[in-house]
Amino acid sequence: MTTSSSPSRQPGDVTLGSYDAAAHLYLMHSAPPGPAVLAYLDEVARLVGDGTVLELGSGPGWDAMYLESRGPRVLPSDGAPAFVQMLQAAGHQTRLLDVRVDDFGGPYAAVLADAVLLHATSPPSPLRAGPFRAENWGRLPVDAVLSMVAEAVN
Repeated sequence: MTTSSSPSRQPGDVTLGSYDAAAHLYLMHSAPPGPAVLAYLDEVARLVGDGTVLELGSGPGWDAMYLESRGPRVLPSDGAPAFVQMLQAAGHQTRLLDVRVDDFGGPYAAVLADAVLLHATSPPSPLRAGPFRAENWGRLPVDAVLSMVAEAVN
């Protein structure tokens, strides 16, 4: 984590640092997704089948665990090391990924970003790189694309 006097400080560092510092509290005070999110995840699972989904900002992993129980292989990721360590300790292959600057990799059948891009002050690097390309992103459910773009520009 950079200090406030560092010239490399990024917008969002305070938010990311706060999530990292309070990951255990977030876990204690959060709950699995409600019916609307579960219905959305069921639709993602239907569209993706047994493909791989990259989840951005997995936090404690509620969405990733549910989605994986529906069939797709899910690769959880988070920019907060504490969440990554928490999920790894629970036996999940999890990637440390800062959506502001890191390459997403791929290809993936879908990329899921539920309540993550709202923290971004500019579009994540894959969105800045140009149009969505199948060789980089795979097949994205249209509502996931619209959700990601809407969050990125708001």
